[in-house]
Amino acid sequence: MAKRKVIILLGFLIIGCGSILYAVKEYNRKPAGVENSKPAFTLNAPEFIREYSTQQEPANRKYLGQTLIVHGRVNAIDRSNPNHVAIVLGESGSNSGIRCNMDSTSLNSIATIKEQDSITIKGICTGYIPDDMGLGADIILTKSIINTNN
Repeated sequence: MAKRKVIILLGFLIIGCGSILYAVKEYNRKPAGVENSKPAFTLNAPEFIREYSTQQEPANRKYLGQTLIVHGRVNAIDRSNPNHVAIVLGESGSNSGIRCNMDSTSLNSIATIKEQDSITIKGICTGYIPDDMGLGADIILTKSIINTNN
C-alpha cells in the first residue's frame, strides 16, 4: 500500500514539474514576427483599398489575420511618436489608405523612407476603419516591416 502511494505521489510530482516548466516557457515566449512568415496574399495598394471599400465583409473574411505583402506609394509617414511609426500607403489625392504600424525592430530601416517613395511592406491585416465622416477609410496592418524580398 505504501509503495502505491509513493508511485502516485511521484506521478503527481512529475506532472506538476512538467506543468511548471511549460508555463514558464509559454510566459517567456516572444510573439511571432512577420519576417519569417509566409504571406497569404501579395497585393497592390490601390486595388487592395478598392476591394475593401467596395466589399468590406468578403474582404474581412479573406484578409483579416493574414500576413500580407502590399506594394504601393507612401502617402504619409507618422513619426509623432519615435517608438511607434506608421506608414500610410495609397494613391495621391485619396484620403483612404493602408496604415502600416511598423514593428519596433524595423525602425532603423524606415529612416530613409520619404513620402511618394514606392515601397513594399509585409504585415498582418487587423481590420478596416470605414469612411463614416468623409475623412477617408483605413486598412490597418500591424507588425509591419519593409519587405526587401521583392
